[in-house]
Amino acid sequence: MWWLSWWNVLWGLVGAFGTAAMHQHTGRDPRTGGLIGLAVGFLLGPFYLVSFWVWLYYTRLNTHVIRKYRRWYEWWRP
Repeated sequence: MWWLSWWNVLWGLVGAFGTAAMHQHTGRDPRTGGLIGLAVGFLLGPFYLVSFWVWLYYTRLNTHVIRKYRRWYEWWRP
């Protein structure tokens, strides 16, 4: 069972640095992201860590405000 703790430490480190980088890329606070990534990677493992990264990345991209007076042929513009 000692190998489980080493895997937890490894995924915790990967989660800390990866989530901090993702937070910096999306304009959030990297220090908070590092702590959250450390917890997710250490406690939940790689599947939840990558799912968390995908959620962080794609929720940040859809934050533009859509104006109501936009013409129907310009629906794709942010």
